Amino acid sequence: MRNKESWKQIVSIVRSEYIKWLTNGKLILLAVLAVMIREIVILPILAAADEISQPINILEPCIAQVNSNVILLLIPLVYLVLIADFPSVDGNTYYLIPRIGRRNWFLGELLFQLTSLICYLLFLVVSTMIQVAGHSFFANGWSLVVTDYKAELMGRGAVSMEELVPPNLHFQMAPAGAFCLSYALVFLFLFVCGQVLLWATLCGKKLIGFWLILSSVAMGIALCAAKIRWMWLFPVCHSILWLHYQDYYREYVFSPWVSLMLFVVFAAVFLFLNVRQAAKVNLDILREGNEG
Repeated sequence: MRNKESWKQIVSIVRSEYIKWLTNGKLILLAVLAVMIREIVILPILAAADEISQPINILEPCIAQVNSNVILLLIPLVYLVLIADFPSVDGNTYYLIPRIGRRNWFLGELLFQLTSLICYLLFLVVSTMIQVAGHSFFANGWSLVVTDYKAELMGRGAVSMEELVPPNLHFQMAPAGAFCLSYALVFLFLFVCGQVLLWATLCGKKLIGFWLILSSVAMGIALCAAKIRWMWLFPVCHSILWLHYQDYYREYVFSPWVSLMLFVVFAAVFLFLNVRQAAKVNLDILREGNEG
């Protein structure tokens, strides 16, 4: 990577990849994911609110979707499928990388991943908030729908609010803290997944890396559902905030701050590996890995 950084070239790479991403037919998966979130999270919460005639906090459905085992199986799956074609390699890449330098190309791909990830999570948050805006309020306090629904209906409610927003969260922290910490964990987890996939691509093993990540997510979610101690060996479990807390006592099962630090360490390690690998990557191997 002898070429000096050129932000003009880096931004050009980001813009090019982002346009390809937005025009990719796979983006329809966002609509599929939004429908799943609506059916699994949004409609049940709105139904519970309607049953006791109370509004919800606008943050609560957003918190619920990233603390649901089912949705957290789908969120990494959809994101990985959406970025599976990147970094895109075609005939122009053979002329582009030598001209602008591997450093600028790699930094462009890295910033594209960050941009796509931020847009992806913003889509989940904004689309959810829009759907509940007419039935919600904004404050740093849990709604009665979350805290009192079961007691109000004496356990005969049609919705299991404890599964949507576990007491591990609303007994331990305010919704603003739960929202920020939940999405910080998910963001770092998906960023690490993207870096692992990029490293596998640079090594010409993208398909193997893709399936290893998905297998890890599926196995981790299964262990989370069973609450087996070994679940903490799987990164996806560290991205689920409510698993870190006991039901009622203010004691950690596993500190979320340790999980955050683990993600930061993993991200730093794979960034280092990717920088080294990008400096010596063989363009033929890169293309084979992208096709494989």
